[in-house]
Amino acid sequence: MNRYFFITIISLLSHSVFALECPEGQFLVNAHPRTSYYRTNGTFVNSSNVEAYCKVSTFSKPLILKYLSSMPEGWPNQLELFKAWSPREKKSLEKEIAKLPKMLRDQGEITLLRAIRSAFPDNPSTAAPDESIIVFYDNAQTFGYKRILAHEMAHLLFKETVG
Repeated sequence: MNRYFFITIISLLSHSVFALECPEGQFLVNAHPRTSYYRTNGTFVNSSNVEAYCKVSTFSKPLILKYLSSMPEGWPNQLELFKAWSPREKKSLEKEIAKLPKMLRDQGEITLLRAIRSAFPDNPSTAAPDESIIVFYDNAQTFGYKRILAHEMAHLLFKETVG
């Protein structure tokens, strides 16, 4: 009897242990507690526990890379000097992009720029999420393209999902 009870409990609990898999074009929102809050119209909403669910992705678009070599219009750091991408740099960058998770990679058109040095010391890259721009500076390769891409593309993804 105890063995049957134990097996039943384990099988019931195991459903919550396995991660929910989302279909193409959706992403997982993990279970989380939601605190109580007031909506903008003044309605009070009680705290609750939100179950994990799949949410339709509005940002998953095939990646299109656009390489530019001049300062974008309205760039805030006017003293930065921009330059052209070398074929070797483009190839290295594209190789590292291919290694990124699909969620980070598939963000539609992204403009990639090359500059000599950041206005901020030791900064290997900068993102302008509103314009989907990533700037790589000369010291970027010492930090590693994959690491920088993951970091900067996460900024773009955050902007797209949270606003």
